[in-house]
Amino acid sequence: MILNQLTTINFYATMLIAFLFGNSSLNGQELRFFSFNDWNSADFKSWVPQEFNLARYNTLIIAEILDERNRESSETQNIYDKLSNEIFGIQGINLLDRGVTHKLLEELEFQSSGLVDAQFIQKLGQFYSSGVLLVGRIQNNDFKSEILSSKFRYDSSCGRLKFRKAILELSFSFKLIDLTTTEVIYSNVINISETEETKQTCSPPKISKIALYNKSLSQLGGRFKKLFTGHQVFFKVRFQKHRKFNDRLKQAITYMRVGDMEKGYNLLKSIANNQTNTKALSCALYNLAAFELQTSRESKAFQNAKQAYLLNSKNEASLKIVKLFN
Repeated sequence: MILNQLTTINFYATMLIAFLFGNSSLNGQELRFFSFNDWNSADFKSWVPQEFNLARYNTLIIAEILDERNRESSETQNIYDKLSNEIFGIQGINLLDRGVTHKLLEELEFQSSGLVDAQFIQKLGQFYSSGVLLVGRIQNNDFKSEILSSKFRYDSSCGRLKFRKAILELSFSFKLIDLTTTEVIYSNVINISETEETKQTCSPPKISKIALYNKSLSQLGGRFKKLFTGHQVFFKVRFQKHRKFNDRLKQAITYMRVGDMEKGYNLLKSIANNQTNTKALSCALYNLAAFELQTSRESKAFQNAKQAYLLNSKNEASLKIVKLFN
């Protein structure tokens, strides 16, 4: 039970760090150096466990994927293909061939409606001793494009320069149904938002909806697979600065960037132990909590973040770490 709680905390801690500090790719390197303007940040990598163990079921059947109007369309076909490709990359999963699936569903008189009857699942379960049925739906597939004016740039021939901005928002929900028990064993909603802007010109070109949709589709497939496979994520952690300890903080971050994490951690602790100024101590304790959150020291991270917020209620980043454990 305690192990499961720690695993859950670690998963959400990783998600919180992504929100607080932003995702950062390391291109295969554990640490890297930053420009002067980014001196107070360092890169960390974390292992995110699978959210659901799909491999314990022998067979996966994609029963249907419908759009917002409960219909099959080219978009639903694209998602079917993308999910199928990602599922093939998950070890231990046997994805039923689309042709076999279609024939089997027809024989069992499956009705595409967005709802799956328990009696139908029981019939399907007779063919497979262990398996999962996937039912998915596009909840939203919205594309918006608009022309905006630049606030600062002008051209003598057309006046204020313009640029086009397009946003494609794709929302896909799905659920997995156990063929043996007919119960929903997992459900999720994946939300994707892709944005593209043109250069500022007198006459900005159009932005392709298809190109943005393909980018969203690629993201959707990747996010889907990561729900069922453990994977590494990389984060740039930005530490809080304060004039009382900036020089020592730079030294601690230097240790982190060359891979000596323990020396960096010891310096962070030393910085916190030597602060008498309330706001400086709050920042130093937050830095400890941010480091501890990424190095499997969850209980210490909670205590330090809590103390940091009690010292300075304006340190909202500390409160976000505290709320993670509530």
